[in-house]
Amino acid sequence: MYSRRPFYEAINRQYSDEVAIKHYEWLKEGLARAGFGATPYNIAMAWNAGLDAVVGHHVPSASRGYAEQVSNIAAEVKRNEVASTAQ
Repeated sequence: MYSRRPFYEAINRQYSDEVAIKHYEWLKEGLARAGFGATPYNIAMAWNAGLDAVVGHHVPSASRGYAEQVSNIAAEVKRNEVASTAQ
């Protein structure tokens, strides 16, 4: 969907990162079109369960748990960044 490279090249970090970034942007755009905020929670939930599941409000509880963990990590990273710039 995001690359014409053969699948075996996915092991190359540069190529897999390129695809991940394109997928992330696609999820953000899809969430925005559906009226959802592009929060870490919503993006993680769509990454794990799929955009259609989020938009259709049919997200498994495991995906909600995953999204909660990602959201907590993102908040911690942000707090650490703020703390390091305040020093």
